[in-house]
Amino acid sequence: RFCTSSPTRDDDNQPRRYNDDKDKEREKARSRFMPINFTEKDFAMLPLTNERLKTNSFVHDGDSLALDQQVTFEKVGGLDGHIESLKEIVILPLLYPELFNQFGISASKGVLFYGPPGTGKTLVARALANAGSVNGRKIAFFMRKGADILSKWVGESEDQLRQLFEQAYQMRPAIIFFDEIDGLAPARSGKQDHIHTSIVSTLLALMDGLKSRGDVIVIGATNRIDAIDPALRRPGRFDRELKFSLPDKNARYAILKIHTSNWKSSILDEDLKWIAENTPGYCGADLKFLCTEAFLSALRLQFPQIYVSNKKLQVDAEKVMVDKSNFICAMRRIVPSCRRDFTVPMRQLNDRVGVLLKPVVEGILDSIPLGYRCTTENFEVDKIQRLVGRLLVCGKSEDMGQTSYVLPVLLNSLGHLPIFSLSAARLFSGGCVEETFTGTIQQAISSSSRGTPVLLVIPTIDVWYRSVPVSIWQLLIAALNSFSESTSVLFLATSSCSYDDLSVEYLLFIVRFIRDRRFSYFEVAVDPEEVPDYYDVIKHPMDLSTMLDKANFYKNPEEFLADFALIRDNALEYNSYTDSEGRIIRQMAKALYHKGERAYYEIDSAFLRKLQVIIFGFYFYFDDKWEKKSMHWWEFLASELSAKIDEFAVRWNREELPGILISIINNWDFDSHKFIV
Repeated sequence: RFCTSSPTRDDDNQPRRYNDDKDKEREKARSRFMPINFTEKDFAMLPLTNERLKTNSFVHDGDSLALDQQVTFEKVGGLDGHIESLKEIVILPLLYPELFNQFGISASKGVLFYGPPGTGKTLVARALANAGSVNGRKIAFFMRKGADILSKWVGESEDQLRQLFEQAYQMRPAIIFFDEIDGLAPARSGKQDHIHTSIVSTLLALMDGLKSRGDVIVIGATNRIDAIDPALRRPGRFDRELKFSLPDKNARYAILKIHTSNWKSSILDEDLKWIAENTPGYCGADLKFLCTEAFLSALRLQFPQIYVSNKKLQVDAEKVMVDKSNFICAMRRIVPSCRRDFTVPMRQLNDRVGVLLKPVVEGILDSIPLGYRCTTENFEVDKIQRLVGRLLVCGKSEDMGQTSYVLPVLLNSLGHLPIFSLSAARLFSGGCVEETFTGTIQQAISSSSRGTPVLLVIPTIDVWYRSVPVSIWQLLIAALNSFSESTSVLFLATSSCSYDDLSVEYLLFIVRFIRDRRFSYFEVAVDPEEVPDYYDVIKHPMDLSTMLDKANFYKNPEEFLADFALIRDNALEYNSYTDSEGRIIRQMAKALYHKGERAYYEIDSAFLRKLQVIIFGFYFYFDDKWEKKSMHWWEFLASELSAKIDEFAVRWNREELPGILISIINNWDFDSHKFIV
């Protein structure tokens, strides 16, 4: 009733047909990922089937990424060090694998390009695609943008990544280049989308999983290196990191030379060198656009009629002569992409001003650490430690040229560095001053932590100090104190007055005293309705709020301390020691004066230096005359002042000094080093 049939041959072949169909389907899916540097002749040299050749997918679905065969390393200017490092990292292991195998060296499997936009990251990758070949066969070069992999279907993005790596492995030796990789593999966090988390995990496994990917090298490019997942930046994935900085003067000259090499009216080398010197902060893309604008300027001068005619006119291209004047006109129309939020111009000294200020500028540049003044020859992550530099350019008055002439020249010489402006105009233009300031500081620290030295600039810091809120000044001091030797930050500021006339931190001390609730009695002026006879007794009242209004107008620390003395004297004069509340006010007034006195000593550093000279002089003079106990006290005080003079001043109280020291200070002539008889 029930019969069973024996397996037929078709049933035996069914799993085989299923596997064949699956392989064909995956092969068809992989055919979308083809090298952008291959032609039909190159494909003919590969063991490919006719079916795959019929797909005619010489370039994958990203049509905008079609490769320009004319882009070679000779067309890349100012990046000789990068090209040499790239050949050593990528080309040599693919061309000479036997050398690495004999010594048991694992070649680099990944390189990460990072730097500001327009500095040549994608250009170098395109030149690399046309450069490599092994035994007469090109190295397959796959180029994808971060968003090309993404898909609306769940799991399809990860599958496309696997197909891309599988196709590269089948056509090895191969290079996979991910442009804008921060869009494909952003840093994973609790707020990150699950889709990106899965893609990042898949990419990590493909780059350094259990299965070796063979002679397949992965290159990524980004201008936001902090935005990519940190797991990608370890050895085995992206072994090397190449930093693409803004070009310096020599690099800008090389770039301009390449862009003008095919011009019939070739520009003189002297003019190109002048243009390179006067284009600080220009990246490679800006220089290319500058050449385009210079050509259009010459075209407008030679053939103005083509702008008013709707018909095509007969023009002679050989009559278009581009010279230095056209570049000057173009420079006035262009703002470098990396300097569009910068409020201080950069320029060179002209001949007239250079006669006066050139020695000054050269002296200032010599005082700047060498690591900031020139670019390093090591184009990988810079390991050179640069000391935290703080440089103030000041003059006797605001019309000495320190901000209008010297600062732009210094910025021109340091134009290869990322520059972050903290000018008042930029801070107040962003809406919330605190957010703009904090964001700028974070960007500077982030750039510096990657080994790139940066420049923080504050023009006219004395005016800036009076303009910004107290919280901004405190944030600046905290940021400067937090910088370490590994933080390559050069802080550059100018002032419109001399160094001795700069406003000191009176404001911060007064705010600190106001916040101390012990001194709440002296926070505001006495209300005449509460104390009717106060102003009959006290003819010169003073309080902390009045001092806060006067904070930016104190000429010297003596005036600052005199107001604290006035508050103390008024409190002692009006309040009786027989009253309990009066005794408290008298004690708090004395404590406030002592606090102000300590602030005075902290501010008046010249007084401390004079005291140090006196102490050391009398220590050696009374070496064999003073008692052992006194000698020990003088030796301790001298060593403390020598080691940490400023820190000791904060802990110092005048009452701790013996009476003879006060007498010495009052009767010592610092010029003749003798007593005043």
